[in-house]
Amino acid sequence: MNFRATYGKCDKANVVPLSALRWLYFRKNYDHVFVPLATNVRILEIGPGGGQLAEYLIAKGFQDITLCEYSTPLYEGLARYYANCQAVKVVNDDGARHLAAHPEAYDVIVAQQGHRAFSV
Repeated sequence: MNFRATYGKCDKANVVPLSALRWLYFRKNYDHVFVPLATNVRILEIGPGGGQLAEYLIAKGFQDITLCEYSTPLYEGLARYYANCQAVKVVNDDGARHLAAHPEAYDVIVAQQGHRAFSV
């Protein structure tokens, strides 16, 4: 199943809306990680792409989400989209470099590769 065909088109500068199907995907694969946490934990997502996980986290009530995007066009799209959202901060940086500069800044770190997710 092609991501762009299924969940909408991403022109590398726009946030892809969180579809009902993607919502179910996040509930199935992430609720066991996020539901037990307090909503004030500090979350870093490395490589947020179209921002769908952030939409899920906002809907779950999380208040301190940082999106670290290396791609300048994706960063710019995310920064525009979340400009008025106090729960989300968007940074244009390499994930490893950002973590090295902020070693104690986050309680949860998430990085996804395709449909595989890693969190610590």
